[in-house]
Amino acid sequence: MCGVMTSADIGNTAVKGKYKRSGEILLLVVLASITVSCEQVTRAQVGDSVLLPCNYKTNPLPETTSVFWRDSNSSVVLDIIKKKPDHKTQNEKYKGRVFSFQNVYNEGNFSILMKDVRLTDSSSYECLVLEVNHLQILKLTVSERRAGAADTSPHGAAGGAVVTSTSLLVSLLLLSLICSLKLN
Repeated sequence: MCGVMTSADIGNTAVKGKYKRSGEILLLVVLASITVSCEQVTRAQVGDSVLLPCNYKTNPLPETTSVFWRDSNSSVVLDIIKKKPDHKTQNEKYKGRVFSFQNVYNEGNFSILMKDVRLTDSSSYECLVLEVNHLQILKLTVSERRAGAADTSPHGAAGGAVVTSTSLLVSLLLLSLICSLKLN
């Protein structure tokens, strides 16, 4: 579901308590004029790898760009500070399993790859690109593998969303189209 969040909406959501790195972050989030948000649902089975997309296209993004990934419990999934991933602040539950693609940050792509998903990873995830006040909300639903069911998906499949360059491109194009249609 795509929508527009105003600074008043942000001030009334759980967002304001999730980014505690400094008071400045909260101030910038609350003062944001408009933030576009699209909720995407991703399904996976235990053990899969999933791609959680977070894209903001603007040229160029400042070198000071910081991105904050949080789950519904306000746990740090991954912080990207000045276009560098910061695994030191990462919650233990995500250490060694959540990675980003630093080579595409300059293109506005701050997507993360979560490996070896667990049932406890079922959650809503938020990606906040601070400098441009962009908030993207995603929902991950993880289910048990069915006993006796043949796994015909390639290694790394994500509930039908295989992480390949072709499927990633198609997924991103579809998401962009859906968001554009709903915003118009």
